[in-house]
Amino acid sequence: MRAMLLRHPEPIDERPLELVELPQPHPGPGEILIAVSACGVCHTDLHVCEGELPPQQSPVVPAIRLWAAWPSSARA
Repeated sequence: MRAMLLRHPEPIDERPLELVELPQPHPGPGEILIAVSACGVCHTDLHVCEGELPPQQSPVVPAIRLWAAWPSSARA
């Protein structure tokens, strides 16, 4: 899967997010895998990217809003 990865904070002008190819995750019990078409970040994510707030983990894929397809085989 493609993702924008933050390995270490830098000013936004330095382009701290890197487009990478990550292994496809495998859902565990009670989870489903969705196909994400687009993703946005919020201002808090930008603070993390620039190092003004500490990331919860590193590296991190910042994301807050997703546009995704719900698999027809998934159950609610």
